[in-house]
Amino acid sequence: MTFDEEYRREVLEPARAAGDQPPEDLRVRYALADPLSGPGVEARVKQVRQCWRRARGQLKYRKLIDRLEAEHRELAPLFAAAGRGDLRALQERLAGGRERGERRRAQ
Repeated sequence: MTFDEEYRREVLEPARAAGDQPPEDLRVRYALADPLSGPGVEARVKQVRQCWRRARGQLKYRKLIDRLEAEHRELAPLFAAAGRGDLRALQERLAGGRERGERRRAQ
């Protein structure tokens, strides 16, 4: 199974089923692996965004991808810092994303 197929199955389809609501947890949204490393984060974000561009061609994903891209613009500084080796801001945001996701599921 290719990365795109797996990402669509594990991230895009559940997000679409939830009313085009992207995952709060950035580990899920960007398919980030542990342990985090600057080059690893940078490469994965690039791979995920390429997948978004390819998926955007399908009408069923267009609204979700537009939302993901809009939210990514706000998150880009975190990933730029991670690419330079400063993972602190990203790690703080990851911790907050898990908490927000848990609260949303509880509601």
